[in-house]
Amino acid sequence: MAPSGAKPKRNVRIDSLPSDRRIAAKDCRQCVTRRIKCDRSMPHCRKCSIRGLVCPGFPRVYLRWDQGVASRGYLSGKSLPLVGCNASVPGLEYVSSSDSSFILSPQNVSIQNASPTSDAELATQHLSRSLCDKLLLHFLSNVASRLTWIDGPDNPWRSLVLPLAQRSACLRLSILGLAAAHLSATSAEFERSSTHLQVNQRLRNEILGTLSRKMQIECSANSISVGGGFLDFSLVEMLASMLVLCYGELHIPGSMDWKLHLRACHAIIERHHLRSMRELSGDVIAKWLINEVIDLEIFGNISAFTLELDPSVMMTWPAVFDGDFWDFTLLINETTVAERSHYALLKSSNGPVQVDMRYWHAKLEIACTRASMLISSFPEDEPLKRTRFRAIIEAHYHACLIYSYQALASQAEAAEAIQSSLNHLWNIVVAVTTEPGPTFAHDIFFPLFIVGTESQHDKQRQSHIENLFLQSIATTGFWCNHAALRFLHLFWESSSDKHQRSWIQFARINEEEIGSFFVF
Repeated sequence: MAPSGAKPKRNVRIDSLPSDRRIAAKDCRQCVTRRIKCDRSMPHCRKCSIRGLVCPGFPRVYLRWDQGVASRGYLSGKSLPLVGCNASVPGLEYVSSSDSSFILSPQNVSIQNASPTSDAELATQHLSRSLCDKLLLHFLSNVASRLTWIDGPDNPWRSLVLPLAQRSACLRLSILGLAAAHLSATSAEFERSSTHLQVNQRLRNEILGTLSRKMQIECSANSISVGGGFLDFSLVEMLASMLVLCYGELHIPGSMDWKLHLRACHAIIERHHLRSMRELSGDVIAKWLINEVIDLEIFGNISAFTLELDPSVMMTWPAVFDGDFWDFTLLINETTVAERSHYALLKSSNGPVQVDMRYWHAKLEIACTRASMLISSFPEDEPLKRTRFRAIIEAHYHACLIYSYQALASQAEAAEAIQSSLNHLWNIVVAVTTEPGPTFAHDIFFPLFIVGTESQHDKQRQSHIENLFLQSIATTGFWCNHAALRFLHLFWESSSDKHQRSWIQFARINEEEIGSFFVF
């Protein structure tokens, strides 16, 4: 007999549900795990909701690159790449098929500069069709959401990059390689992880050869035409492929080749003066790609000291960077540039620079206010996501504040200000990374690193930080952050030295031995 006051667990008769409800193409993962038939009601199935379970929802997009000619059925005689989907992508029209999925009508597809025959040969030369389908679905469902601060219908990796990939075999293979790298980084089984890593390496070698040939052609040209605010397709294709390759290397344990791909992106941008090209205002994809490269460079420069960081170049980034979301990234960049400039002045015997930290407080308040405006982008029926995202904003506020004091303030001034923010930041980081519910693990590495730099003498917190780093790496696949954890270990071990140094001083002094690391 059920306990007094307990609600009986009712069953859901699928034939009793409204016929006009939105229906997903596949069962939710919760029902699959429980081995029951899912009613597929969107956005969350009712069989989970009625039992008080957290329905994980449904992947927004099911995309399949298909080649060859169908011998029967609706697609009989069709040979163009086809896209199967359960959510619309801007600029594409979908028609319903008999199996309740959605299929892109070949008559509505406009693919320029594409050769279905050669593209198919290129793909099948390296991967089976079923593996291509699996990797592309994995990218849409699990990878794209980790490459942006906020996932949603307007995620550029789906709305901008995928349509571009329909025209570019090189970019398409780059995306498959990134998906394989992510699967390798997050797989708990060694054999499966090794297989996916091999797939990534094979694709990467092919892509590098293709890009090399394209760059030779591009470099042989004296100039590039920019008309109406749009770049040449080949240039955008190369930049996008290099960027995806860079993200792929960030998922491979021990790899530092992300630097190579990032430098290639940087070279393309500098060669064509794209940082300050006002004509790009109408080229959404090109501007977004440049923003992504800038974002990566900012986080890569945090631990780079021997590089000549030209403030005049770095400070022009806001002119290109929309700042429509993460002003905190630009503040990290500004802090890094200021620290390098102040160190150069100190080294030239001009003495330390006195910094008015009220300026940085004011900038942080503006960044926090602008970021908070995006809380409304989450649906009202998802209050937990709103709460977690507000916590992410607070975490980056305090992390950037601590970083600015570490980099620019005197030791006495920094000690007092940092202590007032540190415990609050630590509590936020723990809550975001350990509580059940919507996860923002990919947004927490920089705050977690900053907490680590202020935990030299707290062995218990050091152990907790290490566990959170490894947990977040396993969740997100961003193994590049393991180098940052390794740096923290070295910094903690040096805390017994009689000369107390900040982590910035320690990293600068030992850069040649330790090398640079990436907190992303």
